[in-house]
Amino acid sequence: MAGFVAPAAPDRRHRPTHRSALPVSLGRHRLRQCRPCHALLCTADRTVVFFDVMDTIVRDPFFRGMHRHFGFNSFDDFIAAKHPHTWVEWESGAVDESQLAQRFFRQASELPPRLAPLCRFDGDAFRQYLLQQYAFVDAGMEALLAELHRQPHLELHLFSNYPPYYRLIEQRLQLSRYLRWTAISCETGLRKPALEAYWDAARRAHCPLDGCILIDDRQCNVDAALQAGFRDAIHFGGGSGDLRRALHEHGLLK
Repeated sequence: MAGFVAPAAPDRRHRPTHRSALPVSLGRHRLRQCRPCHALLCTADRTVVFFDVMDTIVRDPFFRGMHRHFGFNSFDDFIAAKHPHTWVEWESGAVDESQLAQRFFRQASELPPRLAPLCRFDGDAFRQYLLQQYAFVDAGMEALLAELHRQPHLELHLFSNYPPYYRLIEQRLQLSRYLRWTAISCETGLRKPALEAYWDAARRAHCPLDGCILIDDRQCNVDAALQAGFRDAIHFGGGSGDLRRALHEHGLLK
């Protein structure tokens, strides 16, 4: 697109070549689009704002009692039993849901005897658990997103390292009323803070890098956004009131 300047496109040889095999309840949930496609053309008076999802807009269940869902007494035991790489591979689209179930936990032979009996993964039960747990980070976040969505100079997008469970977030919270699910790692094969992920997100939003802003709860992702060429990036991990103040400071809310 004219006006888009970025380094050479990332090597696509490592992009996943399959779609994750999803159950009907997860794979067929349709995402509503909040603006017509022609609005995505970035102009001088329009800014594309990319929001991270987990612990920026939505509470992350992983840190809020997920260990109890699996029967572990402590978060530390859960982390010790969980395979260290499978979730990231799931986020990247490198494994499907059946592989996730097989590899979510370490092999029993690698675990202390007291933990091995707990390492059972029921995909249906886990999806239901997540669906019940997803919620906005606080009571004011949805109203703030609605207010931002009404700003004529802003285009709101979601840019997240997350697996296909993002469709459950949509089912629960209907974020597509306010933002587009534009760059989700399980679909793109690219994860923040890799610079290629930012270049790809800007291309997907049809906006030059200097028209893009990131809002994220991880400092490393914010730093990488600036390195990749984004106009601005906001490190945020508090409540909606803190984010509102930051948006005013950065000129995104009048």
